[in-house]
Amino acid sequence: MERTKLKKILLNYYKDCSADSILRGIRRPAYAVLIELNKKHNIPFDVWLDIKSYLKNNTKNNSKKSNLKINKEVS
Repeated sequence: MERTKLKKILLNYYKDCSADSILRGIRRPAYAVLIELNKKHNIPFDVWLDIKSYLKNNTKNNSKKSNLKINKEVS
C-alpha cells in the first residue's frame, strides 16, 4: 500500500499531524483503530511494528522490480 493511500485511511481516525507521526514511526495507532484497519482495509497488525520498512518495501516500483526478478528467474 502506498503512503498516500495509507495516510488517507489514517485521516479518517486521526488529525493530519497524528497521521504523519504514525507514518514516520513515532506513534502507533490505538488498539481499537488497529482492529478496524485490519477489518475494513485488510492492513495486517504487524505492519505497525515497522511502518517505515513496510512503506519502503511495498511500493508499486518495488513490486514491479520483484515481479521482473521472478520472471527472469523463471525464464
